[in-house]
Amino acid sequence: MSGSDDSTLPHGSKIDPTSCEHTITDLFGGERKWESEYWTASDDRVRGGQSQSYLKISEEKYSATFHGDLDITALGGAGFASQRTADAAGAPWDLSKADGVAIGLGDIDDRIYTLVLKDTILPKRPDGREQSTISYEFSFSILNNGNDGLGRAIYRGSSPLANLPEKPYALSRFYRPKLGENNEASTSAVIFVPWKAFYPYYRGKREPKDSPFDPLDRAKIKRISIMCRSMFGKQCGHFSVQIMFISTFSVSNIPSIAPEVPLIPLEGSSSTGHAEDAYIFHRPLSPDTTRTPRYHKSPEQDLVENFNELQVERTKKPISRANSIDIAPGEKSAE
Repeated sequence: MSGSDDSTLPHGSKIDPTSCEHTITDLFGGERKWESEYWTASDDRVRGGQSQSYLKISEEKYSATFHGDLDITALGGAGFASQRTADAAGAPWDLSKADGVAIGLGDIDDRIYTLVLKDTILPKRPDGREQSTISYEFSFSILNNGNDGLGRAIYRGSSPLANLPEKPYALSRFYRPKLGENNEASTSAVIFVPWKAFYPYYRGKREPKDSPFDPLDRAKIKRISIMCRSMFGKQCGHFSVQIMFISTFSVSNIPSIAPEVPLIPLEGSSSTGHAEDAYIFHRPLSPDTTRTPRYHKSPEQDLVENFNELQVERTKKPISRANSIDIAPGEKSAE
């Protein structure tokens, strides 16, 4: 976020412009309002699938809702839907002075979402499709906890500012707008993703640690995407997440952003057996939060509640791990 006096992250928390140099930058949201022409759909329809995504910009352009339907029937268990930055968005971005990317979230369901960065875009092939390049990805999901004490207990046993350059953390604040107040001002969670938490993928497949790939060039980020994919047929149907902002962050800025809100480490797949590389934020519930699902989901379209069932089947063929970022963009969002 920018260092101006009236910047907020989340609602009501201000950045002290004198606390450190300006290394927090609004990429989308915040002081740089959301614009529909900055984004375009990139779904599995270009590969014969039936998934479709939209990015609905709020009336006052304070937030963008990434939503749609994820289909896994047309491609035999595979499926993806994403929105990526278009040429008008202003790439490339020099993010070399930042410590990572922060994403502010409003209303969100229980799907797994993936934030994708690219530093290389090759010329299109003769058939108009894009050539595949390495993408750097961070997958996350937010699950509500019934016990409010869990997050605080984890926080007390950690040193978030010392660990933040190495591991992703989140802060959670429960703010319910008052009657007549702008609901778009409410940010329920902010996830801070350090550069080391973005893993390299090629054509939807995680690159081995010993692969001779180049690290992410933070000085020339050429594309940003938000994606929802099938996780090998384990999630499908309707999805929706409200994104308040996508920004860079500096570790030294965080105490001045929301000093009264604890940072909570995300639980990684290496220790939980969840889907490959997915980080889970077990968010404490506020006292008045209900457990009523936001959407009615039929059994065949329900996200598998037991995340252990999302364990990666490494014997799957690469085509079942299709990644929308490595293909030509589909139609521009209709919303």
